[in-house]
Amino acid sequence: TDSSFQTATEEKVAKIWRHLLGCGVSRNDNFFSLGGHSLLALRMLHRIRTDLGVPLPLNSIFVSATLADLANTIDEVGQPSESASTVVSLHDGGEPDVVLFHPLGGDVFAYRELIKAIISPEIPCRLLGVRSRSLANGRCEANSVPEMIEGYVHDLRAVLSASRVLLAGWSLGGLIALSVGKCLEDMGQNVESIDVWDCSFSTRELPDADPLQLAVRVAFGRQIENILAIAGAQNLQQFLSGFEHLDPDMRLVAVIEWAQKHGIAANATIQEIDQHTALSVQHAKLFQDWQPPSLRAPIHVVYSDHSLANQFVYRTDWTACTSGNTSERVVRATHYSMMGEPVVRDTAHSLINRLQEMAMRQPFRQTR
Repeated sequence: TDSSFQTATEEKVAKIWRHLLGCGVSRNDNFFSLGGHSLLALRMLHRIRTDLGVPLPLNSIFVSATLADLANTIDEVGQPSESASTVVSLHDGGEPDVVLFHPLGGDVFAYRELIKAIISPEIPCRLLGVRSRSLANGRCEANSVPEMIEGYVHDLRAVLSASRVLLAGWSLGGLIALSVGKCLEDMGQNVESIDVWDCSFSTRELPDADPLQLAVRVAFGRQIENILAIAGAQNLQQFLSGFEHLDPDMRLVAVIEWAQKHGIAANATIQEIDQHTALSVQHAKLFQDWQPPSLRAPIHVVYSDHSLANQFVYRTDWTACTSGNTSERVVRATHYSMMGEPVVRDTAHSLINRLQEMAMRQPFRQTR
């Protein structure tokens, strides 16, 4: 027992951290500063739920800066309701409300560096994240897009407090933002704008994509660029062709072992990668025949130049979706790196500028 820990809960959380991070920890350590990342954080929440019996809300990862803070949150939360909302608070800094919708896979950890880029004294706003139903409360995923959107709108309506709302989403999250925006407008909510980051009208190509490619993207995310550089491969397909001689069930394991030999660790276990990949495919299938709604809100689109060049996404005529204005920008990044430093500030440039302009036009009330 480490005498530096002051409660039994701190000791239990420390044990989980040591197992996941593979290093020593103290009560004042920060999970992400020690090398934690999005999928490790999901594993931590799962371990806390199974080992300590407390299903923490997702925002606890963001608001509980240290191990001691997280342990205190666990003691305070106890046993929350099994009907946990799909909406989580990511930052409470006043008005307006900015809602970020989950990409493929269902979680909102992809926005962690975006949140840091937005938060500042000059930008009063409340950031909300919408995650998938299975991650929020363990319930089965929706069987249709209308069912999914109806649930998200229901949960959002319960917490929206600002007269004006801005919606945004990366990858599949962009399509979800458009669908939710239409429903909110029909209910009389003023949707100030919708930001769509690196997505097209359809996800039809994703369910039929090479399952190994999907799994490797889940396993390594932004680290794929490093893998390709080390392997001297032009793209992921070329890199994975070197594993085609193996049994299909062993290819992902072989890729992970190859990456480990070159100092690159996977983001999760094989089982977790398989689960995340299955959820990504499930979400993509729901939206493969999705039709864009007709909105009034302005739509601001940002593409990755790499995604366009490799036809990961296709340039789309977004004017068909809205009677409002549209804008388009292209950033020099991959689909994944556009959501990380240093590119994320360029990705969110338009959104940040609008928030700053809104703050100057009307000083919104800020909360502590």
